[in-house]
Amino acid sequence: MKLTLNTCYSRILWVMCSGPVFSDCVESMKIIKGPHHQFEGVSGYIETEVEFVLKDLKRFSDLWESWYSLSDKRKLDLYGLAKGLGDCK
Repeated sequence: MKLTLNTCYSRILWVMCSGPVFSDCVESMKIIKGPHHQFEGVSGYIETEVEFVLKDLKRFSDLWESWYSLSDKRKLDLYGLAKGLGDCK
């Protein structure tokens, strides 16, 4: 199943950093447009269009929605990585 989304680049980083869970539910992924840092503004949203080819929709949905259970600090850390301000170690 192919799924195309517009989302913040930091959320894509969260999904990509989920290790084996990511590889169990995603066949492939590619960034179609972005990330558009120049349009970020005060909202803290780095728009990116991404396409996923999914192996398991349910597992991907669980992973995608797990973003909302992250602490504000963890989201801020990911946002810093998306802006190029963090350390990927």
